[in-house]
Order: sequence, then structure tokens, then C-alpha cells
Amino acid sequence: MNKPQLIIDLSGPDGNAFVLMATARNAMKQSGCDEAEIKWFMDQWTTRTYEENLKIMAELFDIVDTANLYPHIIDEAEVVTTVVKKFKP
Repeated sequence: MNKPQLIIDLSGPDGNAFVLMATARNAMKQSGCDEAEIKWFMDQWTTRTYEENLKIMAELFDIVDTANLYPHIIDEAEVVTTVVKKFKP
């Protein structure tokens, strides 16, 4: 299954944590995630660091960071696969 693609300039306003949260939430709704999955994501977002949130987003979405600020996170997103699968409802 292909992950929805998000093209984001993390160096600009779209890279703001609150904008990213809203972008991810909207993309989850559009891709058919149910409210429990969205709630899980939002709960994770509010308790984690910016980089941890990017890792979770990269697990859920194919993120294209046009600024290439976080290649180590986007490329290593599979590291969190087990955590996401374990705790996702």
C-alpha cells in the first residue's frame, strides 16, 4: 500500500509544529483514517519532540522535505515502525 505523499518545506512556515500537526491530521482524514487513529496521532504529537513527530509522520506518509533539513529522520523512518505498530489502535 502506498503512503499518501506530503510535500513540505520544513524550513518555512509549513515546517511549524502546529502547521505540521494540522497538515498530518487533514491528510489522515483524507486518506480514510478513523477518529481513533487520528486521536492516537494527536496524543502522540503533544507528548513528543519535533524530531520524534517527524519520524511518526514519515511512518504514516511519504514526506518530501523540499528543504532537506531532516534527511536523517525522513530516511530512517522505518526505525519507528515497530513502535507505531505496537501502540497504534
